[in-house]
Amino acid sequence: IKNVILIAVRNGARIFESYSTLKEFKALVGRVWNDKVKENFNLCFFLIQARNKLDSNFYAVKRIPLNPKSSHLNKRITREVKLLSRLNHENVVRYYNSWIEAEDVQLPLESNTESDQKKNTSTEQSWCEISKRAKSLSSSSSSSFSSDENNRNWKPKSSKDILKNSFGEMSEAVVFEIDDSLNQSDSDESDDDALLQKSENVTSTTQSSDAPLQFLYIQMEFCEKQTLKSAIDEGLYKQPDRVWKLFREIVEGIAHVHAQGIIHRDLKPVNIFLDFTDRIKIGDFGLATSHASFNLDATALFQPCDSTYSNDDRMTGKVGTALYVAPELGQSNSRIKFSQKVDIYSLGIILFEMFYHFETSMERVKNIALLRTVSSIKDKIIFPQDFTDKKYEKEKYLISWLLNHSPDSRPTALELMESGYLPPRIEDSQLDELIKHTLFQKNSTRYQRLISAFFTQSVSLVSDQIYDSDLLGKNENHTIQQARILQYVQSIMTNIFKKHGAVFIDTPLLTPKGKNYENIHNLACVLDPSGLQLCLPVDSRLSFSRFIIRNKINHIRRYCFSKLYKDFGIKGAHPVESWDCSFDIVSNSFSSFLPEAEIMYSVYEIIKEFPSLTQRNLYIRLNHSKFIEAIFLQNGFSDEAQQEVYHILEHVIDKKQQNSMLKDFFIYLGLPEHVITRLLVCFTFEGSLAKAKESLQLLCKSKAEVSTLAKQAFSEIEKLIKHLKNMFVDIPVHICTSLIHNSNCYSGLIFQYVAENHRKNKYGRLDIIAVGGCYDKQIESLSKYAESTLPHAVGVSLEVEYFLHAARKDKIDSLNPHISNCGVIVCSLTSCTNLNSLVNVIRDLWAGGISAVLYSYDSEQSYTIEDIQNYCKENSVNHIVAIKDSFIGVRSREKEKFGDWRALSGKELNDYLNQRLLCKIEHRTESREVETVTKANHLQPINSTLFFTFVSVDKIDSGKKKKFENSFCSKFLSEVHRCFGNNSIQVVATKLERLELMSVAAYLELNGSNDEFDSSVRSLMDMFKERGQFMKRVCNTIHKVYTESRSVVLLYSYVAECYKVFT
Repeated sequence: IKNVILIAVRNGARIFESYSTLKEFKALVGRVWNDKVKENFNLCFFLIQARNKLDSNFYAVKRIPLNPKSSHLNKRITREVKLLSRLNHENVVRYYNSWIEAEDVQLPLESNTESDQKKNTSTEQSWCEISKRAKSLSSSSSSSFSSDENNRNWKPKSSKDILKNSFGEMSEAVVFEIDDSLNQSDSDESDDDALLQKSENVTSTTQSSDAPLQFLYIQMEFCEKQTLKSAIDEGLYKQPDRVWKLFREIVEGIAHVHAQGIIHRDLKPVNIFLDFTDRIKIGDFGLATSHASFNLDATALFQPCDSTYSNDDRMTGKVGTALYVAPELGQSNSRIKFSQKVDIYSLGIILFEMFYHFETSMERVKNIALLRTVSSIKDKIIFPQDFTDKKYEKEKYLISWLLNHSPDSRPTALELMESGYLPPRIEDSQLDELIKHTLFQKNSTRYQRLISAFFTQSVSLVSDQIYDSDLLGKNENHTIQQARILQYVQSIMTNIFKKHGAVFIDTPLLTPKGKNYENIHNLACVLDPSGLQLCLPVDSRLSFSRFIIRNKINHIRRYCFSKLYKDFGIKGAHPVESWDCSFDIVSNSFSSFLPEAEIMYSVYEIIKEFPSLTQRNLYIRLNHSKFIEAIFLQNGFSDEAQQEVYHILEHVIDKKQQNSMLKDFFIYLGLPEHVITRLLVCFTFEGSLAKAKESLQLLCKSKAEVSTLAKQAFSEIEKLIKHLKNMFVDIPVHICTSLIHNSNCYSGLIFQYVAENHRKNKYGRLDIIAVGGCYDKQIESLSKYAESTLPHAVGVSLEVEYFLHAARKDKIDSLNPHISNCGVIVCSLTSCTNLNSLVNVIRDLWAGGISAVLYSYDSEQSYTIEDIQNYCKENSVNHIVAIKDSFIGVRSREKEKFGDWRALSGKELNDYLNQRLLCKIEHRTESREVETVTKANHLQPINSTLFFTFVSVDKIDSGKKKKFENSFCSKFLSEVHRCFGNNSIQVVATKLERLELMSVAAYLELNGSNDEFDSSVRSLMDMFKERGQFMKRVCNTIHKVYTESRSVVLLYSYVAECYKVFT
């Protein structure tokens, strides 16, 4: 630690002090905490100048205590820190890292009036001492930390208002435009300003807590020079070229902040730093105070307080921030809705300060207050008389533009940069021209030198370490478990796709950045050594469409598991990865819509394999592009208007916000109110097919071309829904005209499988499990490469993450062989391991088709049976094979516990393990089938003819027989019908345990000679000696029924409620 600065706020006044040694700092901190800081101070945080041992660079570290009573406030603080970490620009103070630590600090929980009246004299003196030394620190240009003025907001009517009033504390929070989660305002949440400004007359008990106090640490960029305020005071107005240079850098920094969806809301010269190269660094985002949302309560923001501002020349008292606040923040006592334009207003005040010289602080306040007022003549901004010279004409126009009291009339930061009023720096304009000229001549030597320079850069150790740190697993066990669950989910999906005749086809990872990528957000791009821009896949359709066209494919069914990549603008970090599963059918069938139905049915089959997904409120959203085309055609929308509507429908998720944006856009187009009402109904309808026909009937009754499109859309949707019903897809279907997904790709029928998410319901959001449809439009856009007739392509993309979450939620236990990477561990229990014996055993297991691994490859490694059992539990291994001398023992796990050792020979070992593994797999499969069949049984017609034969020790009456027959039909008849159709089926029903049933199915020989049959029966009788005669009766009955009927025979156990098939 190089230097320590303590910053606190007491009764609205900021107190801070610098300490050159850590010892002094700790001594003060201990004294402050022991003197009950919380009784006297609203907020306290520390700034530390520290050096990183890894890269030897200095950083500023802010230490913020988290309120133990307000977990919601703390969550909002940490959430905003995460969002601020996205800021990475040369003109913004960089937030490098943040973390939370707990310290055992004894703090008073509450205070009372009496304690306030009996404050310790030493405490008062210690803080008075800090206050005396505050001014010297704030005026020091060597400090990299802002004095951080207190925010004050109001709408002044005249300059006298500023001098007469003082204002209450306002949060210094950053406001986020995009993240809806920050706009959430829970009923039990209170603003921290209200918490901090408690009345001194309220009494409460004082309690102490020894619980650890949590601190948030934020690692930031360290700026060594001064603030913009210091530069202004030193006569910045005398250097107009430097003013324009610095102002342009401020605008560029704010443009980056706004591009990330963040509003600074506290821009002022003391919050803008200058580094040692005289480069602007925007900072002080006020994370230590309360966090406002988009809508602010004006009555809470503009409460007056009893204190007055300090009349020093640096204006760090209560009036400072009020001079920069946009007027819309104080318009009324209602809730305020504001945007990034509040920062633009602050820029106007800052620009004026940079160009205008103030003799005194009072003159500064009066002139800025005058600037904030608007004259009655054409709402002009009032400038000082000596600022009306012609030489300030450009500056006056720009300041008037920025200070317009109508937010809509102010420019955005991007518009300001592109307006031409900011003169480019000479070196920048020359560099831009040189780069533009070089990139235009791709075959020139200069171009090759430029590209080569990119690829010859060295990578720092820090960049190498942090590049893919977010992609790493928590630990070894977590990574392996995640991989097993992924493998399990992929195996389920693969089996279903193969059942539909699909083959695995992967496509190239990189594709050139062409026109198809123009409107895609968060695209991850790379350069190849020739300078060609290449894109990582953001979806799986484009690459496969290129594959279809280039290979002239007209018929194919393919599936693929691949990773998709998105770049969220975090420089120096790996693009965000996500798993995608695709299933596509390419054919020449354009009118039957069976490919669409089959694609949707395959998704339905996959969902049924995950119970937690089937239990959610799932439904299908369905739309047709011809609905949108008909609406556009009916109302004469231009191409530009159509693109804007597509953009709103596709990218605005929240229904209320989507409806509001559409309405605003239609008003902008000048459409009548009754037309707007009708269009909103058409564009935002969601409901059943019958209600869709009612709501969209005007389209069907419109002029010929419009009605034809609407009727075709309804006809094709009806055909698809009919196919889904014939396939027994029992998920509700909603027609949703606002469903648009990648309008450059999909056309015709578009669908989504969605599930309600209770956490997101208030934001109108859904979990999109799968999305797909017809993408003939994309294939047509690539058809310039094709020489034959274009095929019809339908595909679906499944969000694999939801299925992984469902697999975890279903609590797939470690005994499940589908997610276990091996079934058997082979080890030795002797002190001196015989590796040859281990190799012989595991070789035989591999030859028998059993998955097995050695516990250790080292013959000298010592381990205990407890070590092996713990390893098996952690890695989902269910069987241990141990060798000790000539003894081979097996130990199996049931319900998380290992049973007793069983001595077996080499041949018996394979048979035993195959039987146990088969039993486990069948148990899992049948359990899932029972659940699925039971749920779908009411939908499917039953035509199979069943003939039951009962084998039992005791006589079974007809009532029980009927009960067992009904039980079999209710659970298995649907599955039997699906497998064997309407053929006659013989069912031998008996009272066998599951292991006995599996053994009969595995060992009974029905298709061989009589000797082979008798031999298999004797083997079963030897296995189950206590029930040998009964086992013989069962086998003879099966043989008799099988030979006489020559049809499918099912061996059904009404005790274990499972069956096996003999064919």
